[in-house]
Amino acid sequence: MLQLPVRPLAWATHAPSIEDIAWSGEVEGRGQLTLPEGDNERPAIILVLGADPAPSDDERVLSLTGGLARIGFVVLLTESDDLNAAVVLPSEIPRLVGAFEALEAHPRVNEEEIGYVALSAGGSLAIVAASQPEIADRVAYIVALGPYYDAESLAASVTSYSFRGPDGVEGWEPAGIARRVVRNTLLAGLPEAERAAIEAGGAAESAHRPEGARHRPHARQVPG
Repeated sequence: MLQLPVRPLAWATHAPSIEDIAWSGEVEGRGQLTLPEGDNERPAIILVLGADPAPSDDERVLSLTGGLARIGFVVLLTESDDLNAAVVLPSEIPRLVGAFEALEAHPRVNEEEIGYVALSAGGSLAIVAASQPEIADRVAYIVALGPYYDAESLAASVTSYSFRGPDGVEGWEPAGIARRVVRNTLLAGLPEAERAAIEAGGAAESAHRPEGARHRPHARQVPG
């Protein structure tokens, strides 16, 4: 394949600008806003990368947000200390609602064209956030890639190394990020003393595979 020294999109478009953004509300939030060149209103994307995401200055993330901005989208990449620590909590829902309302108030955003693009656990959170009555009738779209259907069944599948498929219960090998998310989220719900005792005992790092579980390289992997 021919490797071009410059990406074609960069030839035909202007470089976007990047700025920090913060918002208040039921839960405070912050993120990185990537803006197309110019000063006219544009459609906007709230981008949620899920649990334990790549940082905002990662080359892959910058390529994604910059590419979207070059084709005309304002992109808000949300930041969360909890998600960065692979912890998924209900407080993410009002944080994402606040992100939507912050974009509605931004002068570069067409308030009728705001939606969510979210990955993995972020997809689940975005679906719930978009259904909140404060904003539900104004969300233009949701793109959720690989979201979790149910947190309880996810935890059961990850901790038991099995899932219920068309042919009954089958063994599988959950991805490391899935194990971290379930472990860290469950630990975050415990009183501090209990959490510290478990972590000191090493239980938080154990990953015992139940008898009968088997590696399934083609089974659906659960990312973060």
